[in-house]
Amino acid sequence: MSYKLTPHIPRWLLRRLAGPPSAAAPGRVYTFDAAVLYLDIVGFTALTEEMAAIGPRGVEVLGRVLDTVFGTLVSTILAFGGDVTDFGGDAITSLWVVEGEEPRAAVLRACAAALNLRALMGRLNRVETPSGPHPLAIRLGIGYGPAAAFILGSE
Repeated sequence: MSYKLTPHIPRWLLRRLAGPPSAAAPGRVYTFDAAVLYLDIVGFTALTEEMAAIGPRGVEVLGRVLDTVFGTLVSTILAFGGDVTDFGGDAITSLWVVEGEEPRAAVLRACAAALNLRALMGRLNRVETPSGPHPLAIRLGIGYGPAAAFILGSE
């Protein structure tokens, strides 16, 4: 496995890959309990459309916003022990897999991350653009329950 890719592979999967070959066999469904945090950036689609209309200068601004906002959000999720599992446009889905601990601990880490994410967006909520300041906000949702993952590919 390429070490350049490991920051982008969920930690629960890395632990399975480090175990016996059958622990992470392709084509197998893995089930586990997890806390899930869903985060949606409100105002990002409008910002993208506005910057696309400006042209190359707008794309440059959008790149900086992506680096700053998404970089900060992802770093925070990772710092609280979560794994980013999906980017859906301007939304992020992350998991806190329950492994040898009380389920409550995973939920509490996801909640702590959510509170920190909300506070961070309070500081990142106005993006300066060539056409003036643009507001951003986040919507957060947290859940807990059974989750499943399927590894595609072959040995």
